[in-house]
Amino acid sequence: GCCTSAVVRNDKQLNVIEEALKGIQGEWELLPVNIDSGAIDSYMPKEKCNQFKVMQSEMSKCGACYSAANGSEIRNYGQRDVEGQTSDGVDATMTFQVADVKGALGSVHRICEAGNKVVFDDDGSYIENKKSNKRTVIEKVKGVYMLKLWVKKEEQQRVSCVNQVANSNSVFARLG
Repeated sequence: GCCTSAVVRNDKQLNVIEEALKGIQGEWELLPVNIDSGAIDSYMPKEKCNQFKVMQSEMSKCGACYSAANGSEIRNYGQRDVEGQTSDGVDATMTFQVADVKGALGSVHRICEAGNKVVFDDDGSYIENKKSNKRTVIEKVKGVYMLKLWVKKEEQQRVSCVNQVANSNSVFARLG
């Protein structure tokens, strides 16, 4: 299984997995996700992961916006269900709000709502699914906790019935 051994791994093992994902016919793209305990929603730039359809969300339907730290408004275009693999080989699905932002952010609030717990620790940070106990490594990079989500580049992927996937015995872990 993917328990403590996945968290207490060395960088050489992680690099081998990442290189394998990169090398599979050049069909994978990296979506680095900043894991943030202060964010209410997970969001991503509209330019990323265009192979996944943007669907209307409650926020986009009513024209609501996020507020940036400087007070400016950030438009919400809807949401995108992204399916991929983490650097440690765990299949994962996350729902992101699509907005005018520079990078992807994973909301601890949403990750926990999806049936996980998040642990930030200098000895190894991770997301653990409460049902399966599978762990997904979160790396600390220059003081920021990052999840590396690798997504397959395809023309148009559709994650249908995400809740069905999350509640089944599927190999995909619902991360948020």
